[in-house]
Amino acid sequence: MSSDGPGKDKDCDKDSDEDEARTPGSGDEAASYFRRVRPRQAEDDPANKMAPADREYASAEPSVRNETMWPFRQTKRYNWKKEQGRLWRELVPADGQADTLQGELIRIAGKLTDQAYRNGNMNWDSDHERMWRFIGETIADDPVFSSADQTLIRAKVEEIIRDEECPDLSGDASPYYIVAEKVVDWCMAHPDPIPHQKDPNLKR
Repeated sequence: MSSDGPGKDKDCDKDSDEDEARTPGSGDEAASYFRRVRPRQAEDDPANKMAPADREYASAEPSVRNETMWPFRQTKRYNWKKEQGRLWRELVPADGQADTLQGELIRIAGKLTDQAYRNGNMNWDSDHERMWRFIGETIADDPVFSSADQTLIRAKVEEIIRDEECPDLSGDASPYYIVAEKVVDWCMAHPDPIPHQKDPNLKR
């Protein structure tokens, strides 16, 4: 994978043809899903652009829909990507950290996955590692996940950090998508908003 700028000179082109075939799109479309859930500009009116199905779940105050599909461990009756988009619209602010723990987890997973697909993590710094570890520390020990899933979450967070210079962009099989899906599962299992204590040292 070639870098968009300096600082990423490690050769990431190994198996590039195979990766390209698995990656959902290329160039500006590579992270099409994650870009669809990025914050809108302040002048946009989300209500005007919201589909009727989305409008049904929108509210004045941030909330997680109470229609939690459980147990997702056995039969997941929702599309995690659609739910991630809904949670982003409802809980993630246009700027800064979210007010709820659910919103902050969704913000981190979406924002950092977008950066990996859009520019190969060329802006990676210590905040990126802190944010990924925050996800792991928050959800990996929760009993809503099986022991296998808990181990998987920890392993994929470590893989993201370890391979930050050559991110795995293989779509649904990538650690980014796997962790993002587990974040959505966690939010669906915890429908009541949990206040998020914002980190004053976090600039992203």
